[in-house]
Amino acid sequence: IDAMVRLHCESGADYTFTDDLPRGTRPEVISVSALRRAHTLAEDPGGSEYMTLYFKNHPSVFTLVRWAVPHEELRRPTYRLTLDMPEDLEVVRRVYEALYREGHVFPLADAVRLLDAHPEWIKINAHIEPQIPADLNARLRMSV
Repeated sequence: IDAMVRLHCESGADYTFTDDLPRGTRPEVISVSALRRAHTLAEDPGGSEYMTLYFKNHPSVFTLVRWAVPHEELRRPTYRLTLDMPEDLEVVRRVYEALYREGHVFPLADAVRLLDAHPEWIKINAHIEPQIPADLNARLRMSV
C-alpha cells in the first residue's frame, strides 16, 4: 500500500488502483479533490458505495493510474477473498481456520499460497461475478 500511495502522490493521480490482487484485497487511493469533484458532478451522489465507478467510467474527467503489483506470488486476480456471497464466506472461513493464530496477523501471501495448494477451494466461489445494482447511476453531469 505504501508503494501505491507513493505512486499516487508522485503521479498526481485522482484515482490509483490495482486489479492484480484477489478480489476483496485490492487497495485503492483517491484524492480528496477528486472525491469532491465526483460528488459535485454526480447525477446521483447517493451511490457512494460504488464511488470508484465514477472514476473508472470517466477516464476523460479523472486521472487514473493502475499500480502493477510487483510481487508475482500475490498476483491472483481471479481469486475471491471478499464477503459478498455465501460461497465467499465458505472460502474465507477455510482460509481463516487454516491460518489464524491468536495475536498474529497472517499476510496475504500466506492466504494466496494456501489457496494455490487447495484449488478445490478456489472453485467454491470462482463462478461469482461482481454484482453492481442495475439501477445504479454512476453518470456525471458534465455541465456544472
